[in-house]
This record gives sequence, structure tokens and C-alpha cells, in this order.
Amino acid sequence: MFSADTLQQALVQDYGRLCTLANKILRDSHLAQDAVQESWLRLNRARPDTTDAEKLRHLLLVTVRHTALNMRRSRRAEPAEDAVFAALPDAGPLPQEKLERSEAVRCLLAAMQALEETDRAILQLQYGQGMTGAQIAAALGLHAATVRQRSRRARQKLKQLLEQEGLTL
Repeated sequence: MFSADTLQQALVQDYGRLCTLANKILRDSHLAQDAVQESWLRLNRARPDTTDAEKLRHLLLVTVRHTALNMRRSRRAEPAEDAVFAALPDAGPLPQEKLERSEAVRCLLAAMQALEETDRAILQLQYGQGMTGAQIAAALGLHAATVRQRSRRARQKLKQLLEQEGLTL
């Protein structure tokens, strides 16, 4: 039975050579390092029945080669999976959903037009432009408390108008 120190020494001694081998197979230095580390972990778990350092170095080399080949095979399988997903139909909204949404937008725009001009401007700046109450107050020349109050009342009025049209929020 080998010791973990013997395997560690073999890894340290041949690390550059192992990474070069894995890099030639994978053509990616980061994946090559992953392959070497994965091979070391596999051998460390398996605890091969040898005490000869040369056999252990050879076993590490073979394990790195097999690990790199397995990683390359699994990496090739990914584009095929992507092709399957690309062939699936778009999960966008159905025509009925598009129609319902456009109807809701039409009702919302009509309800917005029914609001007073200042209230409409406050809601557009607040939700359309993402402005704060203080920014809206400065832009419209109103007090911040007035903007908050008119915004609340405009939302209530808008909700009432939309419910009259049969839309619930």
C-alpha cells in the first residue's frame, strides 16, 4: 500500500508534465489543471496497491490521460444538448396571451388619459422614469408631500378606472 506522501511527491515532481499532457488533450490550461487535480483525488481515494514510486508516477500519468479524455468527451456532448434546446419552439407568449396583454395595455393607456394632467405626469415620472418623489417635486415645482399625496390618489383613481373596465390588479 502506498502512502499519501508518495503520491503527493509524484504529483509535485511531475506536475508540469501532467499538465502538459492534459493540455494537449483538452486544449485548455485551466481544464488541464482540473484534470490533474481530479486524477490526484481519484488515486488518493482508490489507494492503489503499490509501493513503487515509478509505478505510482506511471499510474498518475495514465489516470491524468484518462481523466482528460473523459473531460474532452463530456465537453463535446454539450453542443449536441444545445442543438436540442435550440430546436425546441420558443417559449414566448401565446397569441391569446399577447392579445390579452395588448388589451390590458390599451385599457391602462385609456385610464391614464382620464387622469388629470399633473397626476398623469407624476405617475409617468414615478413609474416610467423611475424618479423619486423629491425629484418629481423639483421637476414639477411642487412640494414633496403634495407629490406623494397626488401619486397615491392617482393610483387609487387608476385602480378604480381599470376595475370598471374589468381588469383587476
